[in-house]
Amino acid sequence: MRTRATILLTCIFIVAFPAFAHAGLQHVMGTVKSISATSITVETAGTTSKEVTVALLPTTTFQKDGANTTAKELKVGDRVVIHARAEGDGLNAVTVAFGKIPAHSDRGAKSPSQNMQHSND
Repeated sequence: MRTRATILLTCIFIVAFPAFAHAGLQHVMGTVKSISATSITVETAGTTSKEVTVALLPTTTFQKDGANTTAKELKVGDRVVIHARAEGDGLNAVTVAFGKIPAHSDRGAKSPSQNMQHSND
């Protein structure tokens, strides 16, 4: 009985951990297909690419080469990593990163194109 409880708790932890690790944010990685004042459409990378439109909010931040910038720097054709929060049926951009992505404490620096070789969340 105790073993079952341990296995159950372990399974719950394994399933729940990824959601907490990304603070509930989803990642949209790919190439910018179009940009407007209110949204970005990205063709996602991966084995089955698709177009995903992410809403831009006044609170959305932009980073180019790891430094803060504005949406004006982003161009069609740029490769991006967007951290977005699901709202209703859509996604709202929290952060839009493009150019060279800064290194995490446990990894070397990777460009968006290198990051996009990984599967999408």
